Amino acid sequence: MYYERFKEAEEKALRIDKKTDRKMERILHDDVHSFMELPIARKKEDLKGNDIVIVGIPYEGSKLVTPYECWPLAASDPDENEKQIYARCGAQYCPDAVRRNSIHYNMAQGDGYLPEVGPDFYVMHHISAADYGDAVIDKSKSTEEIMDSIRSKIEDVYEAGAIPLVIGGDHTIPAPVFEALANKNDGNFGIIDFDSHFDMSYEPRYWAGSQWAACFETGKVKPENFVQIGIRGIRQNAFWQYVQQDLGYKYFSIRDVEEQGIRAVVQQAIDIATKGTKGIYVSLDYDCLDAALAYGQKYPDVAGITSREILVALRMISEQTNLYGFDVCCMSPRYDINGLGAQMVGRAMLEVMTGIAEKKPEKK
Repeated sequence: MYYERFKEAEEKALRIDKKTDRKMERILHDDVHSFMELPIARKKEDLKGNDIVIVGIPYEGSKLVTPYECWPLAASDPDENEKQIYARCGAQYCPDAVRRNSIHYNMAQGDGYLPEVGPDFYVMHHISAADYGDAVIDKSKSTEEIMDSIRSKIEDVYEAGAIPLVIGGDHTIPAPVFEALANKNDGNFGIIDFDSHFDMSYEPRYWAGSQWAACFETGKVKPENFVQIGIRGIRQNAFWQYVQQDLGYKYFSIRDVEEQGIRAVVQQAIDIATKGTKGIYVSLDYDCLDAALAYGQKYPDVAGITSREILVALRMISEQTNLYGFDVCCMSPRYDINGLGAQMVGRAMLEVMTGIAEKKPEKK
């Protein structure tokens, strides 16, 4: 009775699904395939024609070893042979881990069919995307030289007219990425930062607590267009408090999220970041999420933003704003469980890609 309907559905699916074999050009190195098995851009010229470009930045700079001591970039990880309670490192391994686990969101065979968006919505029917590999991190060079290398990699993406979606790395990453944005684009931009911590240090210029000072120094983002969501916990300091108060930018604590709801908070953040700006940049520090649901946090704390809330937030932002860049930072595969944290990062990237795709007409 229903056989003909099943056959018709099969024929429709065969016209869309790509029953391709694995191809070596989808392998970045070793056993690491490209993010979601997207096409690989081996060189700058390969970026042309893409709406979105994935870039990995396997950088972890200063390491917080104790509440009173930190080690420089050149030092080995303090937890290299044994996992530590406080000195949790390993964010430099995140890009590879996320790519491996992004096989769950394979785009090569199904084009990214998402029924929650619409009955006929396929992500890759609306956008073109590629994986540009990783920025080269040479620990024998100075921090400034490494930042120059990262910045140059991201500038390639902007020169191609694409939006970079970046897999960190620690939370130093927004500094060189936003600097690249500022170098290659006119106008002012807003920033929405999902984070547990204010990160309002000024020196050293490039580390995971002074990234926003470096962004402000570009002159392309003003405090009135900067907003943080998810601030919580006592791993803060008085200096950060006074900087926030003196700059006067808006932040929403986790209690604000609880009392107002994620949609209301994000809508206010969008209004702040977009007021008088050309577009926005979004950064997701993985530790803003609830550690009970987001495995692999370097600085874990319970009762953060839930996985569902962050996906709703990213969807709202990518749908409603002119997005110029996005990063996820501070997930350490060393503390992940069965790849679920890496998969969470991949899903966050997919959510942003989906919001961008929704605004574009279907490609012929």
